[in-house]
Amino acid sequence: MYKDSPLEAIVKGAMAGLAGTLAITIAMNRGPELMQRLGLSSPQPAAQPPSGEPPSGQSPTEKLADKISSGILEQPLEPGTLRVAGQAIHWSYGAMWGALYGVLESSFRLPTLVHGAIFGAAVGLVSATAVPALGLSGSARDKPVTLNTAQMANHLIYGFFTAIAFRLLSRDA
Repeated sequence: MYKDSPLEAIVKGAMAGLAGTLAITIAMNRGPELMQRLGLSSPQPAAQPPSGEPPSGQSPTEKLADKISSGILEQPLEPGTLRVAGQAIHWSYGAMWGALYGVLESSFRLPTLVHGAIFGAAVGLVSATAVPALGLSGSARDKPVTLNTAQMANHLIYGFFTAIAFRLLSRDA
């Protein structure tokens, strides 16, 4: 078993969150192609975004970067900078959740896969509620079931990989 200080748990958790973010990024990019190869319908976003939703073509993290830049700096970002800022938010968000995971896991010490599933589902639930509430995507009610299912599966992948990476980083030397 392991015993990390709170700071060690946060740092290892953030590193594990980055590993989880890598896994979810790969799943989001390769998942639709894999589903097509398996003969399953590929999850697609709704054709028409609900009224009041930001313009399509941007990821939720790019939309957030644009809102921050326009609202705080009062200056819109160039498309290339917007993509980089969106990626920075994506990876920072994953590391932040991983840091929280590190603190929780070092406190509760649940079995890795159980905690990974609970954690991934919790992050997926926050994503499905907070992201639309911020106006960064449409509501889950407006999306096809296959897309909602794929998004939750991606968050479970994030949770599992974060949990496994944290366990590997926290082994006694």
